[in-house]
Amino acid sequence: LRDKCSQLPGCSSLKEKLEACNERINNTEKTEETCNEELIDFMHCIDVCVSKTIFTLHFAILWTRF
Repeated sequence: LRDKCSQLPGCSSLKEKLEACNERINNTEKTEETCNEELIDFMHCIDVCVSKTIFTLHFAILWTRF
């Protein structure tokens, strides 16, 4: 699910920002920059997407039992 969510337009743009930040940091010897903000934004997007899918599946399974 996380892989699918990371490919959706909203999350994929955040993934690109995170990758660009990581690349900047890896190509700089001395920097105080971190990618915490980009990581948090990307993970939040993934969590929201995954939670919608999980709850939808969970309720669908519950309804089939009744």
